Amino acid sequence: MPLLPARPPRRVVRYAQSPDPCGLAPQITGRDDVVIWSDFHDVCGVGADPLGRREARDRTPAALRGLAFDARQYTAEVRRASTAREWECDAGQTALLLRGWLCADPLAPGGDWELGFTEPDRDQAGRYRVTCWTGDLSAVTTVWLTAGPGTPRQQAQAMFGYLLATPAARWPATRHAHQTRR
Repeated sequence: MPLLPARPPRRVVRYAQSPDPCGLAPQITGRDDVVIWSDFHDVCGVGADPLGRREARDRTPAALRGLAFDARQYTAEVRRASTAREWECDAGQTALLLRGWLCADPLAPGGDWELGFTEPDRDQAGRYRVTCWTGDLSAVTTVWLTAGPGTPRQQAQAMFGYLLATPAARWPATRHAHQTRR
């Protein structure tokens, strides 16, 4: 669970917006009986490693004071919210479940691909976007999937099953970008 403190401390993008992944990324640390969010940065154009990529378009310190939480209450609430997900709409739950399965068993279209985004389409209900890119960001592909009827778990499971059963070359990709090197 990325919101829980770890050693070494990690920076997690929160308050993100799509399709351009921008947001605030605090560093999350634990000390004694306190969890601290500090050293906030505004970040744009990054994935799961908000300050580790040289390719990030924008990563500047944000003028925000740190936040401190009681560690016991914080940990219990992060675990409860991560498990229950009652705060998340069905489409959001479906995307998160699909992302979790993709992270656990990556289905990259060959080469050095990383999972980028897994999110519901804001314009078309029941449609989801899965974006992958190469580690050096020289290639990006977006796959659009349509969920059938069912619960969020059933929908995510069906889309994941489709990706497992279908060769990557036949996935319904609508956008490919490849950067050529000189």
